[in-house]
Amino acid sequence: HATTRLCLAALEKLIRPGMRVLDVGTGSGILAIAAALQGAGHVEALDIDMVAVQVAKQNAAYNGVEARVCVSRGTLGAEPGSTETGVPAHDGADYDLVLVNIFAETIIGMARAIYRALGAGGLFVATGIIQEKADDVVMALQQAGLVVDQRLGEEDWIALVGRRP
Repeated sequence: HATTRLCLAALEKLIRPGMRVLDVGTGSGILAIAAALQGAGHVEALDIDMVAVQVAKQNAAYNGVEARVCVSRGTLGAEPGSTETGVPAHDGADYDLVLVNIFAETIIGMARAIYRALGAGGLFVATGIIQEKADDVVMALQQAGLVVDQRLGEEDWIALVGRRP
């Protein structure tokens, strides 16, 4: 899908050996696996769907990166530890890179959590955003204290690349 391609292209430019990476909405695990294959030291991969969690675990093992990719059921919530949706909210912090490939509305709702998950100077890639909603996502990310440095586009999809100052 275009959003996965956008995120992979950004990941390829941003990843550095040993990085701690958080992949939110991992699905099949492709972004987490790509991060590990490109040198990430540790990758946390989250998804709300247990089938996706199992598939991502299998794919990580198939690609020989299961020692560096930890897949679990969870999401970034409004508040650390929140279980309002019945899905555990991940409260890890100090990640070097956060990858979020989900719907624009969900990214807007977790903008502050993305900020909290990143260490100072940490980078993020947010995609799954249709062009018409990109400005709303940028605004939410900026209000959370993040800086959006770049917009990448393919078809009607946008990926936002930025950082926590």
